[in-house]
Amino acid sequence: MQTASPLPARILISDDDPRVTASMQALLGDYEVAAVHDGADALARLDQQPYDLLLLDLNMPRLHGQQVIEAVRERGHDTAIVVVSGEQGVECAVNAMRCGAQDFLRKPYAPEELLSRIHITLREQQLVRENRRIQNRLQASEKLHRFFVENSPDLIFLLDENGCFVFLNEGAETLLGYRRRDQIGRAFQDWVHPDDLGPAQYALCTTAVGARTAHPLELRLRHRNPEQEARLFEARIWRVDLDTLDVARSGSGIYGVARDVSDRKKSEGIISFQASHDLLTRLPNRFLFKDRVTLAIKQAQRDQQGFAVLYLDLDRFKLVNDSLGHMIGDELLQAVAARVRASLRDV
Repeated sequence: MQTASPLPARILISDDDPRVTASMQALLGDYEVAAVHDGADALARLDQQPYDLLLLDLNMPRLHGQQVIEAVRERGHDTAIVVVSGEQGVECAVNAMRCGAQDFLRKPYAPEELLSRIHITLREQQLVRENRRIQNRLQASEKLHRFFVENSPDLIFLLDENGCFVFLNEGAETLLGYRRRDQIGRAFQDWVHPDDLGPAQYALCTTAVGARTAHPLELRLRHRNPEQEARLFEARIWRVDLDTLDVARSGSGIYGVARDVSDRKKSEGIISFQASHDLLTRLPNRFLFKDRVTLAIKQAQRDQQGFAVLYLDLDRFKLVNDSLGHMIGDELLQAVAARVRASLRDV
């Protein structure tokens, strides 16, 4: 019997520029695509029917894109969001991702880049949905629950009242290289980066004597291989009664789930750099220049002092582009930028 092919993903475009929506619809011919021109209409569409992906502009009439993201998450819509915006400020990108967007793409974009981002986001959305279905099944089966814990991409652990490991899932070896059978009975603090020991100990002590509510914690955990850099984790820890669990311990303990966010933090750093620097020369761009000059003006006014701005220009640069080509022109700009960086302090 021949199985039916999966239905194409449903994509909703929300952008106040009809030319943008038309070009996106033409580009996304393999998907089921609909388009609206403001944030309020986008929310209304999502309330009426499910969509797999929302391509969202930020500056739109009636409802700003960030408000749309917050409303989508508050209403529990199972829709991935990719922001496609011409905003240059780094805060816009970081805030959008913190509010719940899966990705941020700046205009103008290359068509192949948009398609690649959409494919990756839909694939991640599919994995999230599969993971959610597994979680629902785990509620009815202790065996499946154990399977999920052992195969979770997160680090799941249980500590006794002394802060020593009672249980560890496979994430200990997958993420940090530790063999869990060797870590049972060892102190959790042995994993913590020295600079984060203080906050970690405070969080563990506060959780151990506090109510059974989740305590958020961000810290770096050291890899078993000292040559590998520490990984950054977002963790949530709870106080639990070990007597109620199937472990050879009694009294109060701590249950924790830690997610590796190192790559996400690096991505946010890349977005921040791209928003404030020229990608060709790696020098600060006009946005960062205006920000620093504004600060310098305020500082000078406060101290009643002056300051200077030095303007550099490349004579006959157009001649280089016209005679040797733009590739050589780019190399010239990069060479000049390297000399500028070599002549200045890092700050």
